[in-house]
Formats: sequence, C-alpha cells, structure tokens
Amino acid sequence: MKKELILLTFILCSIRISAQTHGWVIVGDTGSNALNANGYISCLRSDQNGNIYACGNFTNASGKYYVAKWDGQSWTELGSGSNALNANNNIVALAADKSGNVYAAGIYTDASDNSYIARWDGNSWHYMTGIQAMQGPTTIKDIAVDAADKFYACADTMIDMITWFSRGFLEKWDGVNWELAPYTGSHPNLTCAYLWGPLKLAPDAFGNMYAISDTDYSWNPCNFNSSNVIKWNGTEWTQLGTGCNVLGAYGQLADLCTDPAGNVYAAGTIKNSLNHLYIAKWNGSAWGELGNDPLFFTSSDFTSLCSDASGNIYASGPWDELNHLYVAKFNGTTWEKLSFRDFQNGSIGTICTDPGGTLYAAGDFSNYYNGKDVYNVAKYVGLTGIKEERNIPVVDVCPNPADEDVTIRVEKYLPGSVYLLIDSFGRTVRTGVLSGLVSVIDLKSLATGLYFFSLVNQPGSTVKLVKR
Repeated sequence: MKKELILLTFILCSIRISAQTHGWVIVGDTGSNALNANGYISCLRSDQNGNIYACGNFTNASGKYYVAKWDGQSWTELGSGSNALNANNNIVALAADKSGNVYAAGIYTDASDNSYIARWDGNSWHYMTGIQAMQGPTTIKDIAVDAADKFYACADTMIDMITWFSRGFLEKWDGVNWELAPYTGSHPNLTCAYLWGPLKLAPDAFGNMYAISDTDYSWNPCNFNSSNVIKWNGTEWTQLGTGCNVLGAYGQLADLCTDPAGNVYAAGTIKNSLNHLYIAKWNGSAWGELGNDPLFFTSSDFTSLCSDASGNIYASGPWDELNHLYVAKFNGTTWEKLSFRDFQNGSIGTICTDPGGTLYAAGDFSNYYNGKDVYNVAKYVGLTGIKEERNIPVVDVCPNPADEDVTIRVEKYLPGSVYLLIDSFGRTVRTGVLSGLVSVIDLKSLATGLYFFSLVNQPGSTVKLVKR
C-alpha cells in the first residue's frame, strides 16, 4: 500500500503544470470574508486608490440598505452607528471623485419622502439636498463624476409637469449648489428634461458627459423612434450624429461607456440588420458596430459596459452556448469570452475596472454559504490549469493540496528564479529565491485557502496551490 501511495504521488507530481490565461474568483474568497450580500448587487464602482464599492438590494443586520467597501483585504459597511447611511430602499448608483468622496443614489427617501443623494467624505454621510428635479419621490437613475471632478446626477421623472420641457434632469453639483444642465439649442425634442427611460451617464477624459436618451425621434427623416446617446459639453446638449447618422438603435440601450481616446460605446437590447445583438461605437463622427463577429453574441441582452486604461472594452449580460455567464472583452481587434464556468444561475448586472485594470463583476448570480444563497462580487485574475503530459515538468508543486510544506521541482534553467506566493485576494504573502532544481517552501504560517505560486519573469509558471 505504501508503495502504491508513493507511485501515485510520483504520477501526480509528474503532471505538467501550464498556465491558463484567466479565471474568476470571489472577492474575499467564498467564506466569511466574502461580501455574502442577502440581495442582488446592482452597481460596482472603483475609486482612484483601487477600493471597490458595491450597492444594490441588500441590507445590513438592521435591515437597512448600505454601501459595501472592499479595501483589498475585507468587506466593510461604509459608515456605521450614527455615521451609517441607513437607506430605506434600494441603492442603484455609485460614483467616486478624486478628493475621496463617494456618492450613492437610488430610490430611497428622507423623512419627508423626498429622494436625495448621499455623499461619504471618508468619515460620515451627508445629504445633498436642493436638487431641483427631486422634489418628491424620484428615482435617481445614475450619477457620475467628470474629468474636472464635478459631480452630476440624472433622474427619470419630475413632479412639476408644468415646466416639463424647461427643466432638465441632469444637474451638476458645484460643491455648494445644484446647477441645471438645460437644453438651449434648436433640436425639437432634445431637451435634458426629455431624458426618459433607462438613464445612464458616462464621462469622457475631456470633460464631456454622455447620456442615454430614450427620446422619440419620429420627427427624424429616417423615422427613428428609439434609444440614442446625447452629449453635454458643459454648455449645451448635442446629439451624437445628425440626420440618418444618429444611432437609431432598434431596442433599448441599457448602458454606455467611453474609452481613454474619447470613443463612446452603447449596448442593451439593440440588434443589427441580421437581428444579432451588438455593441455600438461612436468614433467622433459616425456610429458603427464594434468588432467583426456577428455571431459572437448569441443570447440574452447586455446589461453593463466598462473600459480599462488600455482601451479594452468589457460587456456583461449574455449567456454562452453552454449556458455559462460570461463577460465579453474586446481588445481592439477581437472578442474574447471571459466565462463564469462556476456560476450557472442568475445574471451579471454590473461590471467595473479598477485603476490597475482588474475587472470586477456582480449581479444576481449566487453561491451557497452558511445555509443560504448569497450574492458576491467576482474578479478576473490569473488562474492555472493542468495539462497532463508525461514529461519533465516546467514547474511541479507537490503535494497539492499541501498541509505544512510543499516541494517545488523546476527545469534546469530555472533555479535562482525569484518566486511569489499570492493569495486569492491578489496579495503577495511570500517571496524568495529557489535554491536548486528541488526547493521546499514552508507553508505552516499561511492560512488555509487558495494560493498561486509563480516565478518572476517566467511566463507559464503560475500554479494553483491549495493550503489545507
């Protein structure tokens, strides 16, 4: 029996380890350090320091809706006790500025049943009252901060129907007061007060603010009657495109984003002439279809868009042909599916990237913890796969899972390489130099969980390691 175990160990350690490109993990792992929200997550945002904020239809132990913060190590409620937000209904939108303020908005109301926006200054929450379009129950559909660090809010209704066309929905906070962003041009229907529908905002790097406008364009000679995108340049509203060059999307736009170059992207339920879902791109002069694969998106609708500093575009919402959730990534040339193979329920409702380019996703997909279904945030990180080849391995990690120590065996040219042990949060917990073809690493001081062993400057050397 002992010989059989030794032989089995030798066979397992002779499996060649090669790197799989990427994969998804729960932020905070799947235990008590995860968010484990009791309701779906509707919005994710990152601040300039890489902290991640989440909000939605989830509550704290007191039954109050709150904003959750991930600081790279743990999830906490933003504000507690007398400094808690204590919202009485869903929080649907978040934003963060360069001064460290975090903003939250939704369908929650104050004691007088008026909607309000809350601002977290790092120590406590403050009501941002006085917005002109919010006298009475109003849903704030989205909030955003522009390149000049100015804060904007947009709502989907107003009580004062008499001044429907003279009062806008988009308003800017100057630090003291709210300022309307009214329409002043000659477009017959393009008024900020006519921003009706699934309002979303997206700033670019040049001080412009873009909004989804579910406006009736039946006056247009091309007879478009659908969602479109409009632009606020700080002075006036303009439509992206003129005449028959407007987006004219047949369907509903759900989200939009911009890239570092100022291109604008929009998606939702819109389909092209072949009845395929697509993402629309505005390049500054015309709308076009992003990518060249009309059969890439086969089902469901797009729910969220975002970009990273490298100009990659990400879109969430669809299911693939195997009924897996995925986020689609466009790298400027081709589309790639970042599949949620471990999640086959619910949907991805929101995505965002942090300043370092890490991609996060959340929604109403759930996992099971402590006897109940919980909702969590996932992030896209490097994972490893196993390729079974009976030859000399590039990197062998054995035993795996390991209890106290692990033996690393490498090929001839690798000794002397610097190694890293990275935990599931992306933190480097151990570093060292390999001592030879065979090295032993002590794991006794490490907590149980998932780790990644990697050699610096050695592509393909990352190995998933489990500490028991």
